[in-house]
Amino acid sequence: MFKNYLKVAMRNIRKQKMHSIILVLGLAVGIALFLLVFLYVHHEFGYDKFNENYDRIYRIGNHEVNRAYMAPAIGEEVDEVVPEIEKVARFAFRGSYLIQYTPPDQSP
Repeated sequence: MFKNYLKVAMRNIRKQKMHSIILVLGLAVGIALFLLVFLYVHHEFGYDKFNENYDRIYRIGNHEVNRAYMAPAIGEEVDEVVPEIEKVARFAFRGSYLIQYTPPDQSP
């Protein structure tokens, strides 16, 4: 039975080449786009999963320019106004590092 289906499919592919090419290309593009969207969503939901309290981490950002840059006083103000906040941390890219660690027994 499967052999018969395969024969009929191959005959239709040979008979209608352009239609078959369009269908195969459409399927390939659809699968590629699905994989790209899946990888993007997986990457976006993967932030901060290394931390055991990842569900309690929030980020303040400016959605108008799609950046996380905010004025320095925002952290202090949010810490004072919102009582549920336990800690506030600010960090920025400076050169080639994100955060630099200096051991306590050494001074910079």
